[in-house]
Amino acid sequence: MVPNAQAQGGLMTTPSDLALFAIELMRAYNGRSDRLLSTEMARRMFTKVLDLDPGTFGGFLIGEGLGVLLHGEGDNLVFLHPGGNRPGMNCMLFGHPKTGRGAVIMTNGDQGEILFMEIVSAINREYGKN
Repeated sequence: MVPNAQAQGGLMTTPSDLALFAIELMRAYNGRSDRLLSTEMARRMFTKVLDLDPGTFGGFLIGEGLGVLLHGEGDNLVFLHPGGNRPGMNCMLFGHPKTGRGAVIMTNGDQGEILFMEIVSAINREYGKN
């Protein structure tokens, strides 16, 4: 039996609750809510403090904010947060603060990252990039 991860990996949630969390982050960033964070703190969270090696992310220019990965800036800013508990569970949260759109994808397989890419492609085809 493989022990469950604890500490940072011990958080468990549902896709719906994680989506509500992301919505509140985006609302705070846009100055429309202070239920979770102040606008100032949300903007700090979504400010890049470190550039990551593009080779790590398939050539994408990704930076790190406070607890999130960031791509783009200004009106094109997208935040992401991966999660997982090997073996078998994977999660990806992403949001576009300007539009308030985002998605939470959870899988229960070790190759969930591959499935994420298919789902993200389908979302982009259906709803457009923004």
